[in-house]
Amino acid sequence: MADHVPGALRVHDAVRRDQPLLRLAVHEELAAAEGVDRQRVRAIFTILLAVTIAVAMKIVGILLVMAFLVVPAVAAPLVEEAAKAAGLVLLVALRRGALHDVLGGIVWGALVGLGFTLTENVRYLLLAAVQGGPAGLGRAIYLRALVGGFTHAAFTATAGAGLGWGCQTRSPRARRLAPPLGLLAAMGQHVGWNAVVSGAIARVVCNPALPGGPCREAPTEAGLFVTIPLIVAATLGPGVLALVVIAVRAARRPAG
Repeated sequence: MADHVPGALRVHDAVRRDQPLLRLAVHEELAAAEGVDRQRVRAIFTILLAVTIAVAMKIVGILLVMAFLVVPAVAAPLVEEAAKAAGLVLLVALRRGALHDVLGGIVWGALVGLGFTLTENVRYLLLAAVQGGPAGLGRAIYLRALVGGFTHAAFTATAGAGLGWGCQTRSPRARRLAPPLGLLAAMGQHVGWNAVVSGAIARVVCNPALPGGPCREAPTEAGLFVTIPLIVAATLGPGVLALVVIAVRAARRPAG
């Protein structure tokens, strides 16, 4: 008998047992006749909708800030360091004798990083020449090729140290852990550089009269030749020193 009940009646029976808002949505007059307080339900729905929109706007705002500020500072270093490390892995696969210890990993990693810097700087230097003329080009050469020209070398040398340690050691555990740990350290250095150091250097180069104000035509000589080199030395120095210590200790101890 139930099979012959029209589908509309089945929906009606289900709605009657469901929430007032759904009953209003299906048939407002019928819901009012059954005692549903339309004004009260509408007021509650409006309040819930307003709260949902307010929360959603804040969430979307946070996501947009992350997309424009946080994600580029994090995503680019991860991709670049993974790509450069892949070059080192390819080197090991094609020429096994080329990289067999920590020192070799540091040297080859630094060379890969320098090659990446040279390739990347072509675009930046051309852009600086177009936008700033000879003065802008000269400043870009100083900042990107001289002062900051060894950043990628230091990052990729860190990944190379991990890979070289994995090639040098006889410990199965170290062989598994050293390469990914070296890559993670390189990524961490690169993320820190992009997120913090690049912004600090940009502020020195901008040299605004007031915080957050427009940039001046040129940075101060003290900013260019004292402040920026100190920033680079303070941030890259510990990593480079750690690589030197690791290379010396690895050279003094037997493989194992």
